[in-house]
Amino acid sequence: MSTEEGRKTDRRIVRTRAAIQEAFFRLLTTTRYEKITITALANEANIDRKTFYTHYGSIDELLKDRMRAQMNHMFDSASPHDLLSDPVSYTKRLLLASRDALPSSQEDRRLIFENLPESKLVHAWISAGEERITRELEVFPWSATTKSRMGALLDFYLGGIFNAYTSWLKSDSDLSFEELVDLLSEGIVNGLTGMLSRHTMP
Repeated sequence: MSTEEGRKTDRRIVRTRAAIQEAFFRLLTTTRYEKITITALANEANIDRKTFYTHYGSIDELLKDRMRAQMNHMFDSASPHDLLSDPVSYTKRLLLASRDALPSSQEDRRLIFENLPESKLVHAWISAGEERITRELEVFPWSATTKSRMGALLDFYLGGIFNAYTSWLKSDSDLSFEELVDLLSEGIVNGLTGMLSRHTMP
């Protein structure tokens, strides 16, 4: 296969996967995750079942791939190295990129999160995030103790941000997205007790 043919094939793969993922999100605005079938997804993406299975072994695999792609999109604007040097700005960029990687309508995002089982969504998001952050931070001379605790620390960091964001989307809170971003970013730096002490009236 020539280089040009290879590029065309690669572009076709990218387009097909994008079509499948977009169809997946459209279905999630109206259908519970566990009710989505390969047939319905293939019909929505205007492909056949065989094409779906060429790219993904299951809908769970599709979800994990989408979360991995979302993480890659996020880290285009927020390098994990910045987590150590400027955690406030890093967390803000991470949240903004997270929002931008999903469908543009806040209502659609809310419906998607309502129709996805929280355990599957959180697991896929955290594991994709840990995979990327761990890979980029492994160049640092961590102690053996820190390395052994990295998974728990990243679970806390990524899980905390993601759960707060999805809970906010599902709620009727009058807190704006920008206010949420500021609050979560501050919480990462000051911790819960430090943040509460700063916001508690005397």
